[in-house]
Amino acid sequence: MPLDYYTNNSYIDITQGELRAQYYIPSKVQLLNPVNGYLQNPSFGVSEFDRVEQHIYDLNKKLLSSNHKIEGWSLDTDQDGAPQVNININEDLRAAGYNQGVFTVVHNFHRDTAGAPIGPKFKVDSISKSRTELRLSATNTTGNDETDELVQTFYSRFQKLKNTSAVQAPFNVAAIPNNSLWTNVSVNFGFNRLYHVIAWVIDDIFPL
Repeated sequence: MPLDYYTNNSYIDITQGELRAQYYIPSKVQLLNPVNGYLQNPSFGVSEFDRVEQHIYDLNKKLLSSNHKIEGWSLDTDQDGAPQVNININEDLRAAGYNQGVFTVVHNFHRDTAGAPIGPKFKVDSISKSRTELRLSATNTTGNDETDELVQTFYSRFQKLKNTSAVQAPFNVAAIPNNSLWTNVSVNFGFNRLYHVIAWVIDDIFPL
């Protein structure tokens, strides 16, 4: 998501350390009735589908580069026993070609539900007149060997997502009804363009 979409930009502009970006103002958060905490089944960093994105901005909030799956991060626990992700930002900046300067670095922590940076994914098929609903269809799933690992993984993960079809937020329990894998679902358009999904319905537009 572009930096201008964060609601606490005034704090982001002046901070010299770590800060959690906020997508909603406090009144909107109360309406969402969110579940605080972390993914439970399993916790973040344990699943093979967990990944960390990195997006680097200059001081004018211009996106300089994006890495949708950085390497080298590690996982341990904090003093409360909750999962804690360790990232070496300086090394990541140098790996991206930035050896000096001042930057804003955004990290997003994802567990891929269906689709991934490499392999089959979804594309926007249509947009509603109200511009509040999207229809997504699968791409790069035809013309491939059915035994291809990436395609099979995509189908398998899609089936898990399909089991949650027709659920709607807010979720007042530890996870989405019918599926304990995720506490929420977002549509990731890449390059830090991330949008929270409050309801979805899945139909068979391609065979599984």
